[in-house]
Amino acid sequence: MGLRPVTGVLGGTFDPIHLGHLHVAEQAAAILGLETVLLMPSARPPHKPDGRVTGNRHRLNMLRLALQARPGLGVSTLEYDRTGLSYTIDTLRSLRTSERPVDPIFLIGSDALAELHTWKEYRSILVEFDLAVIRRPEDPRDGDTLDPEVRRRLTDYPGTGPEPLAAPGKGGRIFRLEVDPVPISSTAVRRAASLGEPIHGLVPLSVAKYIQDHQLYRREAQP
Repeated sequence: MGLRPVTGVLGGTFDPIHLGHLHVAEQAAAILGLETVLLMPSARPPHKPDGRVTGNRHRLNMLRLALQARPGLGVSTLEYDRTGLSYTIDTLRSLRTSERPVDPIFLIGSDALAELHTWKEYRSILVEFDLAVIRRPEDPRDGDTLDPEVRRRLTDYPGTGPEPLAAPGKGGRIFRLEVDPVPISSTAVRRAASLGEPIHGLVPLSVAKYIQDHQLYRREAQP
């Protein structure tokens, strides 16, 4: 059996996908030398059990539109295709045992990293897989709020010590990646859309048109 390709995985609700998501995915691919980063929308994210999330079909359509001219980025519907809540450990293991197996590197923000110890089987995630934390210049450097096991596995990429790091994908490490910030959030996009304000500078033009054509997020303007 041949080697599994190392592939980045960026999860989220993507409600909607915006230019900040795309920037992070492409920058992480460039830093880590990845040919592909999969954007994986959560069907039922466990951290938002009661929150309103736009339907799967609309979020997936917007993702596909956003990636049309970005060959290094792809969409995975793995979490859409299975029932129940979406847990990261199950998703990453499934990617390694699928018909086209890959060694995933899970891309995570510094805010989510601080909560990693609350995730299902988080120690197994740390042992079995490599993660990459997307740090912004203003983020604190490995503060005391991090779980000790998480902090112990942090390392710079490509490394600053005398010994070169093993290639990404083998597991057990959390790479620090410094990515120039793009100050956009899905919340800001939804708010602007609800007020009828222009969003073409926040999302790809094709996504802005889709949101307008389908009148998405208009409900958020209601009292």
